[in-house]
Amino acid sequence: MLAHAGRWRCFEAAHVFPLAYQGKWKEYKFDELIEFPPAIESHGSINSVQNGMLLSGNMHTFFDANEVTINPDV
Repeated sequence: MLAHAGRWRCFEAAHVFPLAYQGKWKEYKFDELIEFPPAIESHGSINSVQNGMLLSGNMHTFFDANEVTINPDV
């Protein structure tokens, strides 16, 4: 990969906590855990880098389909 040269081909940014559940994000007060707000405040704390990860395109597809998940207890 050529990430060092600014070429991020095949990588995609993914939300850990899905945007579709922003209401639950606020209800469970996850926004209070965010220390680094997004660059544009009106985008909401769910768009913070703390709620994101960089995945390959195929892994992003698997993650969105719940074929690969995150276990917070491990």
